[in-house]
Amino acid sequence: LNKPLAQIFEELDSPNTGIKGLALETLAVRLLYEVGLTPIAFRERGAENDGAEVDLIAEGLDLHFHRWMVQCKNTKSVSVSALAKEVGMAVLYRAQVVLIVTTGRFTATVHVHAKELAETNSLQAVLIDGAALADYRKRGALGLIPHFHRLAEKTRDWKRPQLRDDPTAAAVPVGGT
Repeated sequence: LNKPLAQIFEELDSPNTGIKGLALETLAVRLLYEVGLTPIAFRERGAENDGAEVDLIAEGLDLHFHRWMVQCKNTKSVSVSALAKEVGMAVLYRAQVVLIVTTGRFTATVHVHAKELAETNSLQAVLIDGAALADYRKRGALGLIPHFHRLAEKTRDWKRPQLRDDPTAAAVPVGGT
């Protein structure tokens, strides 16, 4: 956490995959703190999941408790298989949010499946791409927080129809019982 942000971004361009991978994970830890989450595990491996690795696990405790699974991808493009794997890990670790951070971009299919994930169950995916990281590099949290808010608004809009899809759900007015 004490490493200068400029040094972390410099290491992201290293030809050494170990250095740039650790740099992205370090950056992800910084991002988590910036948005008010607490990292609780780093490079988590478990016997119950045959040694599958989770880059980071974070938790939030504000108006409610929420657990985040974080996967870092220092690649030009992230495909839907990365999202699928992390959704599976989120189920195993009982997380509510899958966060994928990449220095590159997400394929269109990843965005389609992230939307479907939000529309069809309680999980949600948060996708941070190279453009969002560049904005964070320039503006710090002021560049990051609005990105998270836009994603949260999209997720809300995708999830809202879930309330209407269940004919047994009774609408409770705000402030009423």
